[in-house]
Amino acid sequence: MDPDAFRALLHFIYTDTMPPQHEQMNRRPETGKQDQEAMSMARRLLDAADRYGVERLKMICEEKVCAGVGEGNVAADLVLVEWRGYNKLKATCMEFLVADPANILAVAGAGGFELLETSCPSVLTEIVTAVAARRCQLGRGRRS
Repeated sequence: MDPDAFRALLHFIYTDTMPPQHEQMNRRPETGKQDQEAMSMARRLLDAADRYGVERLKMICEEKVCAGVGEGNVAADLVLVEWRGYNKLKATCMEFLVADPANILAVAGAGGFELLETSCPSVLTEIVTAVAARRCQLGRGRRS
């Protein structure tokens, strides 16, 4: 664990609050885009909170990581999910992938499926199953 994440973890343990420099782990007000540094800290704190059983911090960080799921990180997040078992993050990643076929194509084009194939191939099966289930739902909705 890096020193910044450790300091933030200790701050949270002793004060039950996020350190002031990490309060805004969500969005940059001027751009509305995810701040990559803040998202990296959220992932590192999620790992630390999980490792040391700090459930409230784990919940806060998982929310922040879920808010940042996108084509550039969904595959790495799914690998993290397989190692650690973050259910909400897994559901968010899967929803991102099945919501729009363009998302799957973008992740594939960025090499995300190669990462999943080498790290946790069972996730690819889950993705295909989720996409097929979504297509079936959409097909039934049109017939009604």
